[in-house]
Amino acid sequence: MVCWVMMSVCGAQAAGEHPRLLVRAAHYEALRQRADKEPWRSMREAVQSCTSLTYRADGSVYRQYASMRHVMRQAALACILFPQERSRYVTHIVEQLGHWDDLNATRERQPRSDWSSMVIGGDAFFTSVLALDVIHDDLTDSQRTAIEQRLQTWFDYERDESTGSWVLAKYGAMGLWALYLDDREAFEAYAGAYDRRLRQHFTEDGVALVGGNYASARLAGGELAKTYFMDVLALHGWHDYYNDPLLGAFYEWFYAGMVTPTRRFAIFQDCGETTHSGTSGVIANWRAHRFSRTAAAHAAWFEPEDLTPGILGYVLVDEPLPEPRAPASRLWKSGYAALWEAPHADALMAALWAPNRAFQHDHFEINAVHLTGYSQTLLRNAGYEGWGNPVAGFSWKYVSRFDMWPESDHAVGGNIA
Repeated sequence: MVCWVMMSVCGAQAAGEHPRLLVRAAHYEALRQRADKEPWRSMREAVQSCTSLTYRADGSVYRQYASMRHVMRQAALACILFPQERSRYVTHIVEQLGHWDDLNATRERQPRSDWSSMVIGGDAFFTSVLALDVIHDDLTDSQRTAIEQRLQTWFDYERDESTGSWVLAKYGAMGLWALYLDDREAFEAYAGAYDRRLRQHFTEDGVALVGGNYASARLAGGELAKTYFMDVLALHGWHDYYNDPLLGAFYEWFYAGMVTPTRRFAIFQDCGETTHSGTSGVIANWRAHRFSRTAAAHAAWFEPEDLTPGILGYVLVDEPLPEPRAPASRLWKSGYAALWEAPHADALMAALWAPNRAFQHDHFEINAVHLTGYSQTLLRNAGYEGWGNPVAGFSWKYVSRFDMWPESDHAVGGNIA
């Protein structure tokens, strides 16, 4: 098992060494040995052919950034797992990172406030920095300088020009770059900003105030810079998120409270009729054990798909899924409740949303109720099926007026006074 404690202790002394952001060269052999078992064996097999993956200049801005993310997360892992073919993977990474010139030009043509550029672009940047860290010592000075300049261009634009509310992605991506550069002042600033924003999402007992869809996207899904910068911070000893009671409570709520017997989200806040992300192959479902054994057992109940291959999943997931534990009835003191008849798809289940404060993506949902039964949603409280999509017969302008902000929440203790 990789010695994360050693990483934290030695971080300051080894600041000039590479790789160091997520893993060190001394850990490579232990990581390779994981491939004797699942889920690491399948990931190893998947990334071996990653040189067939390339940046896609065609399609939407989202797809362009997503293709870069896809290449980098796999190729960085291949460099570690296949030392005899390392030069081939290094060459591929260098060639693909050259397309940041295209992405930077595209960014300037997009609106300053652009979700794809900041969130998916932030993920592409995050994985590109991880890949650069892995191949750092394989590069000539001129190669490394050219790559760093391209990435710095994206960083500078997002720092100085972009706007938008997706700051978890911004802080995660920029904090990782500051760590790569060993800019301690900037790293501390971004780490602190990330931590403060992260904690705004929760009640004191771990209920995510943004509802199921947004809790997944930001903290337990496939948006990498948002979700997994906390792991980088933990591994470098900045804060032990893995033993932080608030994060453990959140993941227990996410996998046992914000779910129906049909493995869908209970519909509160800005949440659609959506299958719970616990069924997917995102990293969070497989690394829940780092925060809570209870959360991990509930995550296993979802029977998640195979783990998405890439360096983050391969490194952060260091145990197989445990024995599954089905959700059960539970009350959260901050104003959430989940009541289960039984843990099978046809069972009756009710959830209550009455949290004692608000944050983002809020509706007038005080003492709101969700009911599931007979494999169907019987009652939902939200006024629309995802942002911009109102219920039949109503205009978006009419429905969206119900969105709330904390300053207009006139609830007392989660209940209307």
